[in-house]
Amino acid sequence: MEGMRDCDTCNKPFIDDEGWKRQCVVCWKKDKDWKLTVGDKAFQAMQDAYCATSFALQQAQAQVEERDKKIEGALHRIRALRIKVKALKQQAPAPALTQQHVRVLLKLCHPDKHRNSPIATEMTKWLLTQRTKK
Repeated sequence: MEGMRDCDTCNKPFIDDEGWKRQCVVCWKKDKDWKLTVGDKAFQAMQDAYCATSFALQQAQAQVEERDKKIEGALHRIRALRIKVKALKQQAPAPALTQQHVRVLLKLCHPDKHRNSPIATEMTKWLLTQRTKK
C-alpha cells in the first residue's frame, strides 16, 4: 500500500511504496553504513526543501488565522459602532450652547483654577471661540 509517511529516524516524509517501511531510503542506507548515491543525496535535499516549505506554510497559515481573527473582531466593532451611530442619529439633537453656558463654563474650566493644566487651557481657548460666535 503506497502512501506518504514520516521516517522513524529523521521524521522527514517519504513514500512507503510497500506499506511496511519505517525509514526513508537515506536513513535506511545510513543505518547499514552504505554509501549514499547522488540520487539519495538529491532525495535528501528534496526532503529538506519539503520540510522547510511545509514549516513556512504552517507559519503563514497561522498568521492568516491570526489576521482573520483580528479582522473579525474589527468587523464586529464596526457593526456595533454602526448600531450606535444609527441610534444617535435617531436621537434629538443636542441643545445649542448658549452664551450664558459659555460664560459659566469659562469660569469653571479657566486654567488659573486648574494649575494651568494643558487641557484647561485648550478648553478655555475653544470656549473663547464659541463666545465670539453669535
